[in-house]
Amino acid sequence: MQLASVTRNDRRAAKRLSTSAFSLIELLTIMAVIALLGGSLGLALSGDNIGRSLQEAQALLSANLTAARTHAALARRATRMLIFTGENRAGIADDVAWRYLELVAENDSGEWEVVGAGNCLPKRIRLVPKVLPTTVSSETWVATALSNLSGEVELRIRRAGQEETVSCLYVEFTPLGNTSVATLVVSPARRFSGSTGPLIYDRPDAVRGVKLSQYGAQTLLPGIESF
Repeated sequence: MQLASVTRNDRRAAKRLSTSAFSLIELLTIMAVIALLGGSLGLALSGDNIGRSLQEAQALLSANLTAARTHAALARRATRMLIFTGENRAGIADDVAWRYLELVAENDSGEWEVVGAGNCLPKRIRLVPKVLPTTVSSETWVATALSNLSGEVELRIRRAGQEETVSCLYVEFTPLGNTSVATLVVSPARRFSGSTGPLIYDRPDAVRGVKLSQYGAQTLLPGIESF
């Protein structure tokens, strides 16, 4: 009887280890996909191929969201995917507003610590805000093709032991993988009147998105007809 009990316990332990190993492999695979996508995004712009850039931006959003959810479940800590709305960040020369993504997790002290390396959407592609964006005078934006997630916040994060306050939007996952219903939309945008001017979303017909359910399930929105 004692031997049978030990065998059952060993099987349970092996099952738990197998599950944990799979989760770790899954997380590492997702992070590798993110790195691969991030490295190839520059190539997407070489021929000004907006369609390909949008597709890769959508895939990068999806991979980051999956990585955040997996990390939350694996580490059993609330994890957020941040979308920076500020113009600059230390260590990045190019402007990052509405295109820089980073994962942070809550530690025992209630601080948000950076997880892994951040990455950018293609330079020509930006997250669409929650309100109607600025467009060229001849274009009208479809009101349903807007991002819908937590409002813009000033968040204090810790990176490599240093604290920093960033302006961002975010999607947060609980350790159970749950989140708030959200929609993230990307579209081409450019600067008006040089590098310091406001963002102009000049292709209302060219949008893609990712829709999240409260359980973390994703639906990819392939075009304007999906909104």
